[in-house]
Amino acid sequence: MMTFERWRRHRYPALLVVAAMLVYRGCAGAPKQAVLPSAIASWNLSDSRATPVTPNEDGVTDSAAISRQVATYQGSGQMEVRLYRLTNSALGLDLVQRSHPSLDRVVFYRGLYFAAVSQQGSTPQALQAFASELNQKLPND
Repeated sequence: MMTFERWRRHRYPALLVVAAMLVYRGCAGAPKQAVLPSAIASWNLSDSRATPVTPNEDGVTDSAAISRQVATYQGSGQMEVRLYRLTNSALGLDLVQRSHPSLDRVVFYRGLYFAAVSQQGSTPQALQAFASELNQKLPND
């Protein structure tokens, strides 16, 4: 039978390590939000907000994404960006491969970010150019 003294010698250090890890995790702060640029080419940011992840919108589940930002850019027409910060970068490739882009919607990923960009009142070429520049401006972490 294990005595308290023996338990303290063998288990107490492990409990201290677990407690230290929990304190460190709690001090790490909130997950980092991507900062969308205020302008992309001739498009200007008109609205940006953090929103809860809606399950299965853009193929993203709430367990796959840490956060989501929705932004609207105004230019010759309107671009809507839904930017997800994923739990790991492999999910981005999977989401892109399962997605079905169209003339008014493209998707891409960069590091931990997955983006779905749709346009209204613009051309498919403008959408591609906008998405390409946004992709270059996102952090690659």
